[in-house]
Amino acid sequence: MITPPQDDAIAQSLHAELINPFVYRRYLDYGVFESLRDMKSRIAAEVRSREMARNIKLGPGGIREIEFIVQSLQLVRGGSLPQLQCSSLQQALKVLREVKEIGYRTAADLDRTYCFLRRLENFLQALRDQQTPALPTNRDRPGAAGAGAQLPGLGPPQRGHQASPGVRHQPVRRSGV
Repeated sequence: MITPPQDDAIAQSLHAELINPFVYRRYLDYGVFESLRDMKSRIAAEVRSREMARNIKLGPGGIREIEFIVQSLQLVRGGSLPQLQCSSLQQALKVLREVKEIGYRTAADLDRTYCFLRRLENFLQALRDQQTPALPTNRDRPGAAGAGAQLPGLGPPQRGHQASPGVRHQPVRRSGV
């Protein structure tokens, strides 16, 4: 989220009075759920049409999908839970877990998978010396597809991770919604 400079009291006040209530609605707007479903459907259709199955950032189960889950919950619940109005995905996951919006195991799986995919993304960029979030194929560079498992800090995936896109998370369900 974009925030005004700390030393600008007028901008801070306008932001608090105008922007936050618009982004983080105090009362639940059920139209938001339909908008989020529609947005998710359009994203999934574009991923399919652009054949992004090997893309760990934009592909199914990738970085953007995890961000979408967390940011959707921030939008829906951020008006009544101001502590969700943060820019850190990991901080938002911690808050969501603490207020029992998502289960401990789900939060831990999302966090571990997100961290793993970010490290893998950095490895892939270093491997090819370019900004690419796509997993290499054996045709790209023999042996490169599994080379990340040999790097310190990347290691083999732990529970909740997959070395390729396609990580599937169970839908986050809230009671009463």
